Amino acid sequence: MKKEDFLSKLREALSIKSEIALSLSEDGGNLVFRLSDEDLAVAFAKEFTRKGGFMYYCTTEEELKAHIDTLQHGAAMACCNDTLTQFLQGLGFANSVTSQSGQPCALGALLCDALEAWNGGIVVSDHLGYGITMRTLPLTTIVIAFTSQIVRDWEEVDRHLQEAYPQEKPKEIALLTPSDCKNLCLILMEDQ
Repeated sequence: MKKEDFLSKLREALSIKSEIALSLSEDGGNLVFRLSDEDLAVAFAKEFTRKGGFMYYCTTEEELKAHIDTLQHGAAMACCNDTLTQFLQGLGFANSVTSQSGQPCALGALLCDALEAWNGGIVVSDHLGYGITMRTLPLTTIVIAFTSQIVRDWEEVDRHLQEAYPQEKPKEIALLTPSDCKNLCLILMEDQ
């Protein structure tokens, strides 16, 4: 989906009480409402922001860097794992460090496993450092995610985790919502 198309649909969804397109299907004898593929990103964005989350959308690393810079204000940033720390340092955020278990911090950065459209939640696991290096959420938490990580519901989250971690499913899985920390900021990067 092009950036302009996505932003247009998002503006429309947030400005008027439009219903997200749902289809009714039969799944094992049960009637189930399903979000259409086209509306997954919009449904997620609408639900996430409705619950009080802050969301930024970008298509380039330059835009990603600008959004992080806006949120960081020069503060030290504790990252959930070494991969994210190195990525952010490569973008010029030299004061990014991998979080140490139990060490409190004011600003944190996470990667996520999936974005669940139905509830507007962010799925994180111990495979990405949450619960191991970062046991509690900082006052302000930045989550970096990609549009390809958006899934419909918890059933698809489970399937996604099984595919991503075929050898060992995560031991700790959490569904983060804006109520879990004071400022939950999602930077959604287009990757399709």
